[in-house]
Amino acid sequence: MDLCIGLVEFIFLTVWQEAIATAVLDPMLLLLRYLKTIGIKEVEKRIQELDIKEGLTVYYASYLVVAKKSSLILVTDDCQLERVARKYVKIMKTRQITQ
Repeated sequence: MDLCIGLVEFIFLTVWQEAIATAVLDPMLLLLRYLKTIGIKEVEKRIQELDIKEGLTVYYASYLVVAKKSSLILVTDDCQLERVARKYVKIMKTRQITQ
């Protein structure tokens, strides 16, 4: 995770002025401290089965399997993922959580 944060900092600092980058990065880094990381270890086979069965990308199938395994609400604005995921978990759109 430190490497990821370092890479994000590097990109922001090289693209924007330091003051602007800091104004954007500080809240992002604060948020990262509170995010819980959920891995896909031990569910790789289920992800593969779901992506084949439902025609999802591995990326989307991973989100879906982790949401189901952890009893989470899946937030997506992607129509294909929403259609498939409704069979397995509760779905919300981003506008529903930002209102």
